[in-house]
Parts: sequence; C-alpha cells; structure tokens
Amino acid sequence: MVHVLDGTEILIHRFDETITHWSIGCENMYGWAREEAVGEKVYELLATKFPEPAEDIRDQLKSRGFWQGEII
Repeated sequence: MVHVLDGTEILIHRFDETITHWSIGCENMYGWAREEAVGEKVYELLATKFPEPAEDIRDQLKSRGFWQGEII
C-alpha cells in the first residue's frame, strides 16, 4: 500500500520522531533523498516550529489521543 502512494508527499515517523518512510514525493518536495531522511528526526530535518514545546504536544497526544494546532 505504501508504494501506491509513493509519488505523493508522505512521510511516516515513530512517536520518537524517527523517520521510517520517506516517499519519492518528499524527495521532490524537500530535496533530501530517502537514504538521507530515513533514520533522522523529522522535526529536526524539516526545522519545524511549534507554538508550544514539543514535549507538551507529545503529552497531550498521550493523554487525549490528539493535538490540535498549527506548525510551521
């Protein structure tokens, strides 16, 4: 199933932020090859900016099952 969606911008990461899948679409969009991205921390690689500490967001995910907000 993952290969069917490979042309789209899909990445999969573990709860610890480690990237486990990086599609061809992500390679095209972000410029990193799959070999460069898989195993990296997703938010470090993409230089993601959160409106609150990432640890607080993870705590909300664990306790409530979801988090709602905007990331850059």
